[in-house]
Amino acid sequence: MRFLSVVFLLLMLGFGLGCGKKSQATEKSTSDDTIQIFSSLPSSTTGVTFNNELKESPQRHYSNFNPIYDGGGVATGDFNNDGLTDLYFTGNEVDNRLYINKGDLKFEDITEKAGVAAKGGWKNGVSLVDINHDGFLDIYVCKGGWIKDSTQRRNLLYINKGDLTFTEEAKKFGLDDPGYSFQSAFFDADNDGDLDVYVINHPDKSNLTLEEYKAGKANGNKYCKDHFYRNHGNGTFTDVTNAAGLGGDYGFGLSVSTADLDHNGYIDIYVSNDYQEPDYMYLNNGNGTFTESIKDRTGHISFFSMGVDIADLDDDGWEDIFVSEMLPEDYKRSKINMASMNAPLFNRMVDEGFHRCYMHNVLQMNRGNGYFSDVAQLARLPG
Repeated sequence: MRFLSVVFLLLMLGFGLGCGKKSQATEKSTSDDTIQIFSSLPSSTTGVTFNNELKESPQRHYSNFNPIYDGGGVATGDFNNDGLTDLYFTGNEVDNRLYINKGDLKFEDITEKAGVAAKGGWKNGVSLVDINHDGFLDIYVCKGGWIKDSTQRRNLLYINKGDLTFTEEAKKFGLDDPGYSFQSAFFDADNDGDLDVYVINHPDKSNLTLEEYKAGKANGNKYCKDHFYRNHGNGTFTDVTNAAGLGGDYGFGLSVSTADLDHNGYIDIYVSNDYQEPDYMYLNNGNGTFTESIKDRTGHISFFSMGVDIADLDDDGWEDIFVSEMLPEDYKRSKINMASMNAPLFNRMVDEGFHRCYMHNVLQMNRGNGYFSDVAQLARLPG
């Protein structure tokens, strides 16, 4: 079962999703024979005025806080079960906003009434899930960023009361993760009929060396490592990260997707990591544990991995993996920026036990024999 978990990389694919009436977008040919599918609508028309405004400072500049420009997140779902898709935005430092779909691509901001502004701290990704099985979507918000105060980093779980109001109950459920959280994924890891959750957490400093990555993986602060929570089926969760074999991470994960990649009947986890730390492919062993297998199952991966999605693209019954790289549009600029992927660094990463990482998108086709082959160039995908 898949649950909507959309991060900043997929921000606003279009307001036309599930709005009940025919989209105002039109299709027309342009001078270069491209097709215009979506039309940009102003906030004066839609009522969506959210703005993730950032304020730089010497202490919070990219040079010492790399994720400052990673953005927040947006999730789409029907919160009041009226058949229309609503919008929930997370703002890094500004308040989150909830917009209820009124039809005809018009939305109403009900944030204050709903009680889901999530004031304070630094907010990142958001996931929607009916965590208490009452038929209404709940909201899970990851918090982290540069905030050193752990009380301002605790993740939030807004329980939908069914009347467009919510109560924050992350601590009650055991999901108030105090790490430097970025995104989450809910899925049934043990086939017991309830949803467990994987939470991405980031290191608390930027510009790490290979030695710092290795030290962090071995003995890093638990708040800087990803966490896995087991659902007990009674409305509570327990952190079982180490027992599940998931405690050896230390990276800047930006996205997480889940699917059964090896057809053993259990859902696996794929995390796309930015910078030198390779992506994680956690294969579910079916006994409550996972095995990280990215180097064994792929020949190479993206270097600065951004988003990841999983689907059976060739209808062969096996799930394939697409990972987007942080790439410029034109070839000239990609060559200008190639200094960050120099040959000595590449070779040293391989020698130090990291993976072969290249600055391009990858489309890992599942061969059905335990191995994935990158066919992005054959598929003529950008990058």
